[in-house]
Amino acid sequence: MFKQVAFALALTACGPSIVQPEGRSLSVNTSLDHYVMERSRTDGEQDLRKLCTSANLEEAWFYIRTNEGENWHEVGFDQTKEDGKARIGPLRDLVRNHDHVTQISLYHQHPYTPGTCENVIKSQTPSSLDDVRTAIMLTEMTYNSDYELAAKLDFRLVVTSGVYTMKVNMSKLQDVGGREKAVDILQDMLALRADPRDPLGYQSADPNSYGERNSRFARTFSNDVVKITFTPF
Repeated sequence: MFKQVAFALALTACGPSIVQPEGRSLSVNTSLDHYVMERSRTDGEQDLRKLCTSANLEEAWFYIRTNEGENWHEVGFDQTKEDGKARIGPLRDLVRNHDHVTQISLYHQHPYTPGTCENVIKSQTPSSLDDVRTAIMLTEMTYNSDYELAAKLDFRLVVTSGVYTMKVNMSKLQDVGGREKAVDILQDMLALRADPRDPLGYQSADPNSYGERNSRFARTFSNDVVKITFTPF
């Protein structure tokens, strides 16, 4: 059976957030006490890149940029090598003064598991049923309570070769046929990732070419409802 690799949403509250000292790197945390760290987007993404090969668990963070600086809030729980959940209940608390918030991203990383074609594809691409669906659900939930905040939100996945960004266009999603386009992305992506014929050639590819294949993957499934881009490291 096809195993979904992704972070599901949970509307529960986080435990206390422990402020990490400067100079620390983002890490996987299995404690009930979550942490927050001041770190740039670029440095944080490089931390997650390293975690793709050094950690056996997925993890989730909210990256929040304000006029005062950049912070990463760790929010993952129930993590496994191929699954996990992200607590999004405290999002409104994290951005209570959201007039000063300029960017919000929900991040997670995929551990790199070389081996079968399925494992390579899982480690290098978003899951349709959870990663993309989570981006849609989180954007809708935020939009329904604060549409201005939703406009600042995106969903990002870090893999060894770069970063996927998924941005939901709520006006297009609400248009006639918008949800059908979103469903088409989910179904087509699921079919391609589960195809044993490996149409994108991940199984036979040199790992140095994963970035090129990931860019093609993003272009294949991006549309005006869910824009998907890939930025190589």
